[in-house]
Amino acid sequence: IGAALANLSMSKYTAYISPFVIYYVFVMLSERYFKDIYIMNPKEWIVPENYWPGKHWGIMLFILILTFIIMILNDVVIERRVNEL
Repeated sequence: IGAALANLSMSKYTAYISPFVIYYVFVMLSERYFKDIYIMNPKEWIVPENYWPGKHWGIMLFILILTFIIMILNDVVIERRVNEL
């Protein structure tokens, strides 16, 4: 996610800080406002406390799909930047 945001903003400092900020925002939103949507909480991905379909395989599949979505987004952004040059 940090790489995609850095490519969008053309700032290397965004790549450094954005993963930490996004992690904190997800934790804050899931613990304060969306308590029923435990899938948003990155802490839940590491140490699951709620029911996940497929248990640990379900978490791994979720993270794998999320990674592919971010990879595709990053590829689209990079392709757009290369074509602008």
